[in-house]
Amino acid sequence: MSGRVLRAASSIAALLLGVGSGTAWAQDELFVPNNAGNSVTVYARTANGNVAPMRTISGAATGLDGPRGLAVDTVNNELIVTNSNINSITVYALTANGNVAPLRTLAGAATGLNNPQSLAVDTVNNELVVANAFGGSSIRVYTRTANGNVAPLRTLVGAATGLNSPWGLAADTVNNELAVVNPGLSSVTVYARTANGNVAPLRTLSGAATGLNGPAFLAITTAAAPPTPTPTSTPALTPTSTPTSTPTSTPTAAPTLTPTSTPTPVAPAPGGAAVPTLDSWGLIALSVILAALGILAIRKMSP
Repeated sequence: MSGRVLRAASSIAALLLGVGSGTAWAQDELFVPNNAGNSVTVYARTANGNVAPMRTISGAATGLDGPRGLAVDTVNNELIVTNSNINSITVYALTANGNVAPLRTLAGAATGLNNPQSLAVDTVNNELVVANAFGGSSIRVYTRTANGNVAPLRTLVGAATGLNSPWGLAADTVNNELAVVNPGLSSVTVYARTANGNVAPLRTLSGAATGLNGPAFLAITTAAAPPTPTPTSTPALTPTSTPTSTPTSTPTAAPTLTPTSTPTPVAPAPGGAAVPTLDSWGLIALSVILAALGILAIRKMSP
């Protein structure tokens, strides 16, 4: 009994903490990188006025140096930050506070990081996408858990890409696309998510009519799945309701009523399947009743 209680308590705790359930802990918070202060401050999402942060990541141990962009990973409960001054990416627990060391640090010549600006975490494909403003203007993609001096999985770089000191980017996992802003050209370029090398964009948004003027960042909203067409839903309802109600009621009533109403001695079910119709609690109740009847019979027989 105590084992079952402990297992139930563990399950409840896992649901509350989102451990092992694939669910994210929704914190309802606002994360801000402070480039000049080498810190990341966290506020309540609805914070207003002159209010102190709930948490502050700051100090020598954090590895923060000119933090420019950040991404919140609510699936893995992590916070990822780009450090433009030292060409690194540092990763922290989502609830990190104070002068804490990062969980992982991506840095070194092999990474190709060069004045990293913004980044996006792709939890669908477990990848980290980073925009580098210097060193040829590039987009570099790493595994989400990359750590140390590791080379990127893919690199978008070259004249054909149309990249020019890219700052902001967004990963569209619904349409498998990557959108990038180029402040030097006042343009937005869009690529296939898996684009690699010196490849031309799928689309380029630029020109006087666009109103783009030194764009820095961007965000994408994707349309929800289209509603089910009427022709599909109409036939689906008719066959579903008709066969469901007819076979459900007929076989359910027939097998249930027939063995119950027909005396067992006259028409036993094949293999005696109709006899053990009671569950364990029913058998216990029947045993108690029989025992009580036996006791009453013995008392009546006693002088």
